[in-house]
Amino acid sequence: MNEIEFRKQCVIDPNSEDERFVEAMQDSELHKIREEYLDFDAQLKDAMRLQSDFDPESLKLIPQEMDEEHAKEESSWFKSALRPAYSIAASFVAAMVVVFGLLLQPEPALSESMMDHLYDHMEVTHIRTKFPQQKLRPLLDEYGIRISEVLTERMRHASKCELENLTGLHIVFDGESGPVTLFFMPGAEVDRASMMGREQFHGILFQHGDGAVGIIGVMDEQLLPLKDEVEASLVPLTPKKA
Repeated sequence: MNEIEFRKQCVIDPNSEDERFVEAMQDSELHKIREEYLDFDAQLKDAMRLQSDFDPESLKLIPQEMDEEHAKEESSWFKSALRPAYSIAASFVAAMVVVFGLLLQPEPALSESMMDHLYDHMEVTHIRTKFPQQKLRPLLDEYGIRISEVLTERMRHASKCELENLTGLHIVFDGESGPVTLFFMPGAEVDRASMMGREQFHGILFQHGDGAVGIIGVMDEQLLPLKDEVEASLVPLTPKKA
């Protein structure tokens, strides 16, 4: 099992008992990669637990008015009362920094549909053969776009997909850390770029030409360089009319 296959299995189930996966873990570098995935899961769970443990009602115990005669005494009490709340809030903020790049709420419905489609068709994410150019060209022609050779040389899958009553393209290509899924939905509009995430995947949704583009990769995939690469490589032309 090579590193890319190992990372894929870590994304799907880092605790898998698959013989090839278990054997690959004997390699110190691959074992370290699996530990990184497990560490992230633990950090995410801690962040969510801090969010659920924080009780805003506790702040109501802080006195709103202080008698001037007992200002010093009450000021001391005020600071003591705030200290646990500040500690919880600080811990919560620190923990949320871990997941800030993963989730930006609220997520557009299109982001959710892209994630759902990714999981529903996970099998295409694991294709390792190069996607035939003779099959790619008709798809690109139908949607009036061109994709540079930089991406087509790394492309593993391309097909039509339907999301939010719109038809577009579902593409898989090799990223730096694993397979990257790209959705191009002509006619879709998003107000601003936004992040999305689920389990071991994170992504970014943004407007490009006359459509919306979603890029989804494994957690350690750098999204912003990918966004720049896709914007430079994917050239939307005027869509063909039916």
